[in-house]
Amino acid sequence: MNQNDLLAEIFRINHQVDFDPEHNTLTHLSTGHTCALFIPASRCLLLLLEHQNSVVSQKELIRYGWGEHGVNITSNAFYQHIANIRRAFRELLPGQEIVVTIKRAGLLIPEEVHVTRHHRPPEGSVDVPEPTVTKKTVRRTELADLILTGAVLLSIVILGLSGERYHQLTEDNNYFYRNYIRYNITVANCTLYINKDGDRTVSPRLLTAIKEKGCDEYNQIYITSWTDWPRHSVLYCTTPELFTRERECVTFFYGDHYL
Repeated sequence: MNQNDLLAEIFRINHQVDFDPEHNTLTHLSTGHTCALFIPASRCLLLLLEHQNSVVSQKELIRYGWGEHGVNITSNAFYQHIANIRRAFRELLPGQEIVVTIKRAGLLIPEEVHVTRHHRPPEGSVDVPEPTVTKKTVRRTELADLILTGAVLLSIVILGLSGERYHQLTEDNNYFYRNYIRYNITVANCTLYINKDGDRTVSPRLLTAIKEKGCDEYNQIYITSWTDWPRHSVLYCTTPELFTRERECVTFFYGDHYL
């Protein structure tokens, strides 16, 4: 089945969560709570569901998730997207292991996970009855009151939508950084953070390397560390701008010598 056919389906996972590959979302059926996935992460999940109970290699997932751009994807970026999937499932299906790592082989969704497919209902398939129009004579004062009330309501709606959009943009811009927690050690002028779903430990050698590099400009340090990963990824970032929340970042990798 090609990718377009798969996008036309909804995958129901363990009778509780619907995965919509077209809109890159996971939604809990009872609560209505929705978790958004990065587009490459959504494609990786789609491939894993299509090959349930079979190991899919990292190379295959990168090729499917990123297409022709996959040759430039680092292991750090790949693991961040897989972590995006796992965080969503932990939030929606706590205590249930949906995506399993097979060391040195790849990932799989085990057979025990119940998955069913449902065709997406075609858009515009719901019949909407024509509205009934009732003629009514409105005096000039009533008309003025109606116009004023409508203008106020419209302003409230516009402000509400603007506020919601700003909130969504802010949340999207900070999505990556919310996956890190403050580390309890300060090095020079650096503020250290470490990924929540890693082993949450930093070796003295790595702390020394960070100190030697200095934090005069890039003073927000985000360390990604995995138990079975042979290197650390360290993201050096500037302090976010006050209004735009934009920041400049640069990534360094430290090998097993620093573990």
